[in-house]
Amino acid sequence: MKTKITRREFLKLAALTSLSYALPKDIPAESSQGQINDQPNVLVIVFDAWSASNISLYGYPRQTTPHLDQLADKAIVYHHHFAGGHFTPPGTASLLTGKWPWSHRAFNFYPTLDDAQQNIFNAFRQYYRFAYTHNPLADHQLKQFMNDLENYESWEKLYFEYNQLIHLFEKDQDIASVSWDRAMQSQEDGYSYSLMLSQIYEMLKAKRLADYEELFPRGVPNSESQSFFTLEEGLDWLSDLTQSVPGPFLLLQPSRPF
Repeated sequence: MKTKITRREFLKLAALTSLSYALPKDIPAESSQGQINDQPNVLVIVFDAWSASNISLYGYPRQTTPHLDQLADKAIVYHHHFAGGHFTPPGTASLLTGKWPWSHRAFNFYPTLDDAQQNIFNAFRQYYRFAYTHNPLADHQLKQFMNDLENYESWEKLYFEYNQLIHLFEKDQDIASVSWDRAMQSQEDGYSYSLMLSQIYEMLKAKRLADYEELFPRGVPNSESQSFFTLEEGLDWLSDLTQSVPGPFLLLQPSRPF
């Protein structure tokens, strides 16, 4: 009988991978028989917005990443690695395509890649390929690889609160997000463009987030559009997923914790 691994055990094994994955095409997804051939499972988990200066693996005096340290004892660790870009879109595009930013041209927040045919999913054609990310900016790029994915989940799947109004403007999400923030989010002086609607929104949001206040004294993780999620729920979902689908599989997810 297969024993379910805990979240802690899963983190020990997959501390640096993202929440997108791929599975073999010729195997039914409902099967849970595990590895049935010699092809290896592949997990790529990416936690965005970390700083090496605050990670014990890279010399920080306080042990901030104990499970990552334990994984590093049996892994190859890069100490002189250069990112493909200085923020999410170019870095994600380089990860997914293997190209430099001046080749994939992902310079703005919601870029259209020059050539989406060359990507990591094409390197695993015999795998069933599935993708998910918490990050709306990375999600915009994953959608451009839909022809190379057997399954795809929208970033809202694991959010427990997000601004659905923004998604009415699929082609203008950048300006829609800015407009929402200015109209509904209180600024440093406590006011926003819409005095009445912003107060109603803040009251409803506070009520929805009340159950999470004790767990997150510094605030619940959210994206720039104030869409809220917890990494714990995402990791639990991923852990269950890796045990319910047949191997071999590829998993890849760019994620943003804060």
